[in-house]
Amino acid sequence: APPQLVLMCRTLPQVQSAVELSTTAPRGEGIDRLLADFQDLREYREAVSLARAAGIPLDLATPRIQKPGELGLFRALAKHGADGWLVRNLAALHFAVEQGIPCIADFSLNVTNPLTGAPSGRSGIRTVSRSRRPYSSTEACSAARTVTRR
Repeated sequence: APPQLVLMCRTLPQVQSAVELSTTAPRGEGIDRLLADFQDLREYREAVSLARAAGIPLDLATPRIQKPGELGLFRALAKHGADGWLVRNLAALHFAVEQGIPCIADFSLNVTNPLTGAPSGRSGIRTVSRSRRPYSSTEACSAARTVTRR
């Protein structure tokens, strides 16, 4: 597959700028996908609306830590209707899979080898952000093959 430009936005103004940049870029040279990672999850609704109007897929980042009784956060994220989620914990992954929400596995899930990649490959994750732990290209390819087998 050809390389893609995926941009992480931490604020709503960054999403607005990314959408503007992408819509004024020459055809095929814009942003392929946006990831939204906001402190205020209530701003996700507008980010989804902006990206959708521009025809840019947008994934929402889940919180890194999910505490007991916070399942309502995932239900609220699902209501925003984004194209997918950047999942950062196993509870978010489980919820997304149950709801049929496409996922990108964040590096915090620590996929570094076939052993840690195997559960992800069975869960419907479409992409994995590699672990921050340094590892060889052989290990990276092995983990990627494990995740992409379904």
